[in-house]
Amino acid sequence: ELARKELKLGKRPLLEVLAAEVQHIEALNGTLSAMVDFALAQYNLLNLKGQLEI
Repeated sequence: ELARKELKLGKRPLLEVLAAEVQHIEALNGTLSAMVDFALAQYNLLNLKGQLEI
């Protein structure tokens, strides 16, 4: 958000704004991947303990 404001004010080039947006999206992707991995690990643990019911 800050990068976009600076772009509008002419303080930051478009390439830097786009790079910041890519980094933000990559960070979100990493967070979501970690959440999925955690959920899968929880189900795997339940399965190993014989407590997973389908």
